[in-house]
Amino acid sequence: NVTGGEISRVVIKNSLGQEVSQAVEQGVYTFTYYVDENANYNSASYVINFTIDEGIVPEFTAPSAKTDLVYNGSAQALINEGVVTENGAMKYSLDNVTFSASVPVGTNAGSYTVYYKVEANASSYVDSAVYQIEVNIAKKDIEFSGSTTQSLIYTGEALSPVAPTLSD
Repeated sequence: NVTGGEISRVVIKNSLGQEVSQAVEQGVYTFTYYVDENANYNSASYVINFTIDEGIVPEFTAPSAKTDLVYNGSAQALINEGVVTENGAMKYSLDNVTFSASVPVGTNAGSYTVYYKVEANASSYVDSAVYQIEVNIAKKDIEFSGSTTQSLIYTGEALSPVAPTLSD
């Protein structure tokens, strides 16, 4: 085998045809390798089309909405936590702006939208899209206790039955 010459320069161009110093970002690049002419060889060039693909989203099991939540005056977890197998962490938000690892909670009755995503923490991995789950905390029913039949003796003054006791 005869090998000749040395690569004298490499020109890297992005998909827009712009020369760049390195291929770092996701996209398509053209690497052109040049060998200068010498006493035994003609000059030459060799082109490699090179693609940096989008990274991989870490494997995960999505969180799920808690069901049967009813107002109780205390903060309640709105979801069952999601699980990231490796190379990332599950993050949650109630405003789709500020994400954290803490499971979102709700106190008042009403509908909540929980946003979640996986944030990658290893090279060649990327964050997932943002997903959402609708969760509801139902209103609590009021319960009355007391006598439903009452009678008082006429006194000529305004009379009222004994008010029921309210409990929840």
